[in-house]
Amino acid sequence: TTPTGASMLVNLVKECSEFYPPMKIQSIGYGAGQKDFEGFSNVLKIVRGVSSTKLQLDTVKILETNVDDVSGEVLGNMIEKIMAHGAKDVTISSAITKKGRPTNLVSVICDSDTMNSIMDLLVTETGTLGVRVRTSERYIVPRAVKTLSVNIQGQSFDVRYKIRDLNNGSHFKIESDDIKEISSVLSISFKETEELLNQEIRKKL
Repeated sequence: TTPTGASMLVNLVKECSEFYPPMKIQSIGYGAGQKDFEGFSNVLKIVRGVSSTKLQLDTVKILETNVDDVSGEVLGNMIEKIMAHGAKDVTISSAITKKGRPTNLVSVICDSDTMNSIMDLLVTETGTLGVRVRTSERYIVPRAVKTLSVNIQGQSFDVRYKIRDLNNGSHFKIESDDIKEISSVLSISFKETEELLNQEIRKKL
């Protein structure tokens, strides 16, 4: 883009995409600058539209590295640290590389603003010599995290849950950490605690 176009984008948008998102185009606008440049046109194009899907477009970074000389304890500790640094998800898969060598493929999904700190963690915790990085776009179901006060066995608890809206209605899922904590307080199983909490939340939704 031109310097003028770049300055407009910096102030008008928060995210950048390499492709047009799926949408129904409502209008297209063109503009041209007065200065002529060699090699490219001094023009600006703006496309305005509405989304053609109820899913939300999300741009993320995917970090990957192969490690073959670390223990399960090291990998487990690494996952906790990476999630604490703001990663959206971490997965570790078993794989076979050249010459039949077994390895662990570590994949991390994160935002661009946490990418550098997570890369540093991957190198520090595993001793890997490199991290592959790519930008990926994904569509996610709209969701929100809410808190609700419920009463279980005469005790009051604040419970966090994620609620999402789909075509066939709303669905919710309780945060597992809250289930675990309440299960410990009440001295009952995780499964029983989850069932009791689900019943209480359904009554109030």
